[in-house]
Amino acid sequence: MADLDHAWLKWRAALWPLGGTVLGLVVMPVAIEQYPEVFKESQWILPVSVLFVAACWVAPLFFHERAMRSWNWSRKKFGLIVTLVGVIILSGSCFYGLRGLYHLHVQHLEERLAQN
Repeated sequence: MADLDHAWLKWRAALWPLGGTVLGLVVMPVAIEQYPEVFKESQWILPVSVLFVAACWVAPLFFHERAMRSWNWSRKKFGLIVTLVGVIILSGSCFYGLRGLYHLHVQHLEERLAQN
């Protein structure tokens, strides 16, 4: 049983991004082709799926043992401050990047629907 727990701890950081990538590259395109009436005209499907896949890539960083140790209040508050500042800067950068991607997507979708 201990070997199974050790194997799970070793592979869980890789399984989140792998699952997100499979979802983004395989599951979503298949769903879009099978249900075009739901997905083709929706302006939210791309931003939501990109956000979900990005969350699958970022989540292991928050649950890694080193990240958990840096958040430990009993050790040093400096680690927590650095971590929070990093998360805020990364979140702000992602927000502005995804906002730009969303506006480009909406513009492309409106042009595409106008052609049809």
